[in-house]
Amino acid sequence: MSDPASYTKSGEEWDLSVVMEEAAKAATAGGPFWAIGSNNKIELGD
Repeated sequence: MSDPASYTKSGEEWDLSVVMEEAAKAATAGGPFWAIGSNNKIELGD
């Protein structure tokens, strides 16, 4: 979970019920949830 107002809260684990309750009801830009990732395969060294 990313909380732009709190770096500390961004690192915490959140109960799903809290996330769902706090989710913006009128979100825009495809929200209230986004998944950010990469399709690039990462090679790990030995």
